[in-house]
Amino acid sequence: MNQPASNPDSRRSRWSVKLRRGAAASKSAGQPEPANPPVAIVTEGIRLKAQAAVASYDLGEYSKMIQWLGNGGMGGLDRQTILSWVSELESQRKLAPATSLLESLIEHEKSNGTDPSNSYFQLARIYRLRADRDSFVESVLCCLESGNCPNVLTILASMKRPGLREPLLANIERLRCKVGEKNFDQERLLFAMGDIYRLNGDFANAAQCVGKVRDGRTTKGKKKLLNYEPLRPAFLIIGSTKSGTTGMYHTLCQHPNVFAALRKEIRYFGRPDASLDWYLAHFPRLPAKRGWVTGEATPNYYMHDVQQQVNRTLPGVKLICMLRNPADRAVSQYFHSLKLGSMRQPLEKFFDPDELAQLSKKSDAQLEEIAWACRSRNFKWNNCLVAGLYHYYLRRWFEVFGDQLLLVTMEDFRKNHNATVNRVLDFLELKRHGLPLTNQYSGNYRKSDPVVFEQVRQRLAEFYEPHNRRLADEFGVNF
Repeated sequence: MNQPASNPDSRRSRWSVKLRRGAAASKSAGQPEPANPPVAIVTEGIRLKAQAAVASYDLGEYSKMIQWLGNGGMGGLDRQTILSWVSELESQRKLAPATSLLESLIEHEKSNGTDPSNSYFQLARIYRLRADRDSFVESVLCCLESGNCPNVLTILASMKRPGLREPLLANIERLRCKVGEKNFDQERLLFAMGDIYRLNGDFANAAQCVGKVRDGRTTKGKKKLLNYEPLRPAFLIIGSTKSGTTGMYHTLCQHPNVFAALRKEIRYFGRPDASLDWYLAHFPRLPAKRGWVTGEATPNYYMHDVQQQVNRTLPGVKLICMLRNPADRAVSQYFHSLKLGSMRQPLEKFFDPDELAQLSKKSDAQLEEIAWACRSRNFKWNNCLVAGLYHYYLRRWFEVFGDQLLLVTMEDFRKNHNATVNRVLDFLELKRHGLPLTNQYSGNYRKSDPVVFEQVRQRLAEFYEPHNRRLADEFGVNF
């Protein structure tokens, strides 16, 4: 390898020696090696190539970086370093080298017998950002085939367009071949297959996949009670998104009389094509008269006009709606979408000041109409923004359910955990029981520009301020 040209830039000069050492290590690696090379020599060669890869990355010479990694340097770097590079490149919109980095990491993991499923998940995110549909779908399939990445079910659930869901169904036999393999998460695979059938409207096959998972489980030490019908939900957590619904649900499910559904979010109500058999397949088979209860938590139910459907399907059901300061909730939802790869706009553009100004000028009746239209296909407003106009949604829910609906804030759940959980248990008519907090997310986001972040946060706070006052006046909720 030729020596890099001299450059007055001090950074380039600082790394030139390491690049030359890496080149020497590469040349040495090309020579015939003894049958049992000394470990020290191999380790030193890998170390130098890794240093050369780091140098190339710092200099922005990404093609050279990939060469060093592919030539053995990957063995000298930990996985977290590679993923941090991917994150930095993604934030700079340099998606091609981010793709190459992940592909190199996957090859390294496969050659070492390491589970590459999480890396395939990250690769799928990048391909989604690049709008490369075919590569995105293939990466999702590889993630499902290769191992045990839990997040793949989240990204799978968002693949709703025909161009994404139909290729999944066409390749479902690839996944079926994995059923029964050792050292493989069978439940996650069956869940994924069920989701693929569901996305394509085949609820009969979807129910079979989900039912296999349920009937293969032992719930809280209770043996499989296959002679019983599924227990119908006694409670639903209906909202709101990014407001602690996961933490509340898993906390409640620690109660000895509360049995979890197969998944926290089932997303049944508001889907006219979904079958009741598919919905009930998510709940355990248990006798209904022993004080045992089950439920689910789909946090966008509160935005759907499904009050009558819920009342018909689950008469007497108790509803819990968790709310969060809407400015914090909106920002959290933005970063969650960014993490999944479904968000491409920068923060300040996504929460457009002009749109905030336009909405602020709307009348109460106009805003209520906008709020309930947010699930329509031709909705022109920012759905994430409108979701924080809580009082418009709660009015309809209280009209139907009255005292069957309990409001809880995420802020109270975090700061006064025991008192809040006891309040919920009293509402569900369950004996109070010390339940530790679980599945509580910290909400730490990668803020590329903290100043812009605070400006957007303040802009949102000002927009929601009159709506928060109305929420307090009508429903007694204060953040």
